[in-house]
Amino acid sequence: MWSLHRWFSATTCDFGVQVKAADVSNHDAAQKTTPSIIKITARGAGVALFQLDGGTLKATGRLLPAGSRWRSSSTRQINGLTFYQVSTNQWVDARYAVKE
Repeated sequence: MWSLHRWFSATTCDFGVQVKAADVSNHDAAQKTTPSIIKITARGAGVALFQLDGGTLKATGRLLPAGSRWRSSSTRQINGLTFYQVSTNQWVDARYAVKE
């Protein structure tokens, strides 16, 4: 059983996704308040957690474990992708999570 208080290093995991600085804009789309519970569906150890810094996403180096559930307070569209907010300025790519 996974503990919701355990973090994993994203530097040792390969998600098959590469993000280059040129792929991320400084456009900060409007945030929508949409409270819900999400479940992490990523394969392997989990999904990367991001921070939003001036409209640019930055990896925190931490993971949310696969299969874990989180309360999401809002969503945001960034570069055509949806992100769920799971904590203060902590965002998860919606491609690796589902609403329950």
